[in-house]
Amino acid sequence: MNFFNNLISENEKVIFPREVENTVDSNYEVAVLEKNSQRLLPTYMTDEFGRSIKVKLENPDYNIIKISPYRYPETIFDIERNKKITVDFFLNRYLPKVGVKVMSVLNNKVIIQNDDEVRLFSLKSENESERFIAEIASLFFIKN
Repeated sequence: MNFFNNLISENEKVIFPREVENTVDSNYEVAVLEKNSQRLLPTYMTDEFGRSIKVKLENPDYNIIKISPYRYPETIFDIERNKKITVDFFLNRYLPKVGVKVMSVLNNKVIIQNDDEVRLFSLKSENESERFIAEIASLFFIKN
């Protein structure tokens, strides 16, 4: 249970969670399972609309003790380096605390301009690019 609780607490720090997997909207969950339990009560999850849904496992030997949503971190493709990077790496490397930066979207690309340097990053779709910029912008504005 300690591992599960630590995983969930670290997971709250994810800035840009993965919401699309192979062009399908996705939600991730992590659970603690118990084998050969005598527990007779079923486990229910609440979906985004507030409906209670009974959780069924393929293997009847296991029961769910605890289940929680999981914010799986998304990666973005750095075109200059030709590899995927995490959002934390992106923030530390390409968005220094000083200076004025311009971020814009062109189709599924995100363009960052910092003084004379221009960097290009690729995401899965135009919607993902816009969501990425919105998440990054929300980090730099104080919410009242």
